[in-house]
Amino acid sequence: MADPRYATLWGITCYFNPVGYRRRLDNYRIFRQRLKVPLVAVELSFDKKFQLASADADILVQLHGSAVLWQKERLLNVALKSLPQVCDKVAWLDCDIVFEVMTGPSVLAVRWMSLCSCTCFGNETNSQEISHSIRQTSGRPIGSPSPWSTT
Repeated sequence: MADPRYATLWGITCYFNPVGYRRRLDNYRIFRQRLKVPLVAVELSFDKKFQLASADADILVQLHGSAVLWQKERLLNVALKSLPQVCDKVAWLDCDIVFEVMTGPSVLAVRWMSLCSCTCFGNETNSQEISHSIRQTSGRPIGSPSPWSTT
């Protein structure tokens, strides 16, 4: 993989494992090993013991908390804010998926943005900030029609 400091396409994901399943960590590591783009991962720990190591992401943010509900959305917001300035394409990826063939990652990111950029995660106090972040990466405001839409 090229130097992630200069990559314009990045993946973002979140990881939390409140029950401590070993398989979840194994799946994450397979996902990361096969991913061919730089990755921002945000991990949430409920007991202040983290499972991911610095090699598990190009940018790793580790937080601790107690509530289980709505964590995915909160962690994805943190990931968006952690993207480097050079990033102009984002793929939001669940950390248990594996791409069989990873060619044309820019096309993949554009398709992911088309599907995901219309969803704004966050509460009323930060939705404008997140909207701005997504607008910067997708090149169009949230709620704008997809360039692939047929309507």
